[in-house]
Amino acid sequence: MKRIFTMFMFLGLIFALIGCGAISSVESRLAREGYYLEEVSAEELEEEDTEGFKNGYYIYDEDDNLVGFIIEFDNEDTLEAYVEDDILGIMDNFVYKNLFIFSLDSNVLDIAMDE
Repeated sequence: MKRIFTMFMFLGLIFALIGCGAISSVESRLAREGYYLEEVSAEELEEEDTEGFKNGYYIYDEDDNLVGFIIEFDNEDTLEAYVEDDILGIMDNFVYKNLFIFSLDSNVLDIAMDE
């Protein structure tokens, strides 16, 4: 019984670290290209449905211009439920792991999604 409990604890830790890794890897890729993130609340992003939101981030370029935003969700399933309401299927283009990344600058999206 202890072995099973230990295994579940280990898997939980691994999944938590993987989720944390998505935003840090995106942040480091953007930083290498001169962008930086500012953490904001879901209310500041002016999103009405904030269920499942973990954190929000504004993306700024090297001239301090706001060029996009990122919404970090608790997990990929919550993010899928968020974009599920998109009848045109456009929002799928802005999904990376448990992150919804929006920018009109395609360069930001390419960097963030490591393309």
